[in-house]
Amino acid sequence: MKKLLLILCVFFLSVGLTACDPNTGPDDGGNTDNTDSQDKLDVKADLATLETLLDSPITNFTLPRSGDKGTSFSYTSDDLIIGSNGAIVQNRLGLDDLAGVVNVKAVKGDYSEEKSISIKVKALSEVSIESKKTLDFHGKGEEYIVSDSTLDIYYGSDSELPYVNIEDFLDVINGAIQSNELEYTSKDNGNTLKVSYTVEYEDETTEEYFIELDFADNTIFIPTFDFFSGYGAPTTTDFGNGLLYTGFDYTEPNETTIDLKNYGFDLVPHDETGVTKYLMPLHLANLFFLSDTYYDVYYNGDDVYGIDTYQVYGSTEADEAVMKEIRTSSLNGTNASTRFLHQNFNYLVLALDYFYGLKEYKGIESFYDYFGPSYTKFIGGSNLAAQNLFKFTHEIDDLHTSHQWNGYFVRPTTSYSDGKGDADLRGPVVASFYGHLQSVFNLQIAAFGGRDKPMIPAIRYIDNQKTAIFYFTSFTATTPDVFKDFLDKLPNSVENVIIDLTYNTGGNVGAVFRMFGYMTEKPFNYHSMNPKDGSAYSYQIESEYVAFEQYNFIIMTSGVTFSAANLMASMAKEIGFPVIGKQSSGGACSISVISLPDGGIIMVSSNNMLASVEYDNGEKIYKDVEGGVPVDYTVNGFYNEQEVINAIKEVLK
Repeated sequence: MKKLLLILCVFFLSVGLTACDPNTGPDDGGNTDNTDSQDKLDVKADLATLETLLDSPITNFTLPRSGDKGTSFSYTSDDLIIGSNGAIVQNRLGLDDLAGVVNVKAVKGDYSEEKSISIKVKALSEVSIESKKTLDFHGKGEEYIVSDSTLDIYYGSDSELPYVNIEDFLDVINGAIQSNELEYTSKDNGNTLKVSYTVEYEDETTEEYFIELDFADNTIFIPTFDFFSGYGAPTTTDFGNGLLYTGFDYTEPNETTIDLKNYGFDLVPHDETGVTKYLMPLHLANLFFLSDTYYDVYYNGDDVYGIDTYQVYGSTEADEAVMKEIRTSSLNGTNASTRFLHQNFNYLVLALDYFYGLKEYKGIESFYDYFGPSYTKFIGGSNLAAQNLFKFTHEIDDLHTSHQWNGYFVRPTTSYSDGKGDADLRGPVVASFYGHLQSVFNLQIAAFGGRDKPMIPAIRYIDNQKTAIFYFTSFTATTPDVFKDFLDKLPNSVENVIIDLTYNTGGNVGAVFRMFGYMTEKPFNYHSMNPKDGSAYSYQIESEYVAFEQYNFIIMTSGVTFSAANLMASMAKEIGFPVIGKQSSGGACSISVISLPDGGIIMVSSNNMLASVEYDNGEKIYKDVEGGVPVDYTVNGFYNEQEVINAIKEVLK
């Protein structure tokens, strides 16, 4: 209608009639007030005020959303991490302000104008320690036995995160790590702390592993991420029972320097009665020093807890009781401050940038870029932070990444699915996996019967008992013992043994190694790589077991075969055992925990990426198995006897 009125106005003016305002009708009494002109004046006035305001470095995290005259502002920037609502991620710590250009869109009524304005965001101040509390430490682990004790927690200005003295922190968790192996050396006039240990190898050579924390420059220098794996304590369960590591091949890593200033975190040398305490945020100490150990330290505002990673996703009543205990806090039902939520978000980005194993695989440069303007949703309150953490674990589209539970600010039962079912939240990779899962489920129901759950047999004989098929739906510490028991009881007629992994979604890697010990007397290889520092490893493994080499072992996989089961298929092909069925679904990275300052916990793919090996003119090339392992012979009907018999004949030719 407005366009028609404008045309009519032009017509009236062309024939000498009275001008009209397109914002009013022709019968408005001849009102000549030009509303567009007033909106334009207001927008320009508010933009001038905004420009004056931004001429000085801003010290808060949010730019104005509106002007005094009613103009609405929205922002974008190529230089700064900024949301459309004007919230800025101030992730720089130190003396340098964060400089950049914001593109402002100013709108009032029907008039809009865009302008680019140079701004500076005041750098974060360094932390000054103001208080200390001694909190109880509760060792709740079952695989790692850590004694109850106490831990000093420090609190400072310009930070709401708890700090710990690094040596005290590592001493408290003795039992999860071998603290007595670690040495601490002060360097550079007390500005640098070196944490190191020495490994003596069987050939009597020794090698020092270390990291250096620069408290003046707020950087962590990591020559190799292997540092974090060499001081772990043994678990209660011997997952590698009977295995011997007889060979090792290694690709040298690239050195890594992590600039904590870029994430707003401060390392604080603190004088306490003449003794320097080297303090770092507790959550960073947990992230770095326990990154390769299945143990985590959890702070809930009142106390500190040590838990096994297995307990986080465990389903036993005992595990659930531990999780309930550590989430019970005086902070339950309260809301974290905006400053705290900024630090919580910055921690998430740092953890994902350096400890998410599929970052490079997915082509992510930085998780600041990945989150982009949606960052602002993480600082809108504790509930919003938890909600968007939940959304992230689905949007990243990784089966090894999942949301475990909300933080201690939020009620544990709070749901963030917006009423959607799991199927509506899945990305294409995860959706494909569950599509295969449903397809295999239907085939099992048709083959074995059942209703809500297929009645899968433990073992099945086909081809006049010439072939035995073992159905393993997961790998646990006891799986190899079950496997051996099956093999011991096979009738004399059996020639072929199929290990059916068509409904196996993974589990314990050590169990896979031990099963191979019953399948071959030859050494077999395990390959992995670290996408963060570029290192790669090949371990040659033998076992003390007596292998059942009289059988032809064959692996059967499907689009459900995942993680440790995917690894078994990859290792089997290298040994020379045929793989039939359909290509496995992948899952190259083992899992690790990211425990956020607000208590939220997610599981993610770690930097330990399983791999296969190929050779090009004698050069060893590592390739991840994230995309799955191709089969040697396709079987569509996994449980159809004749199809399986045909496949056996083909692969054993």
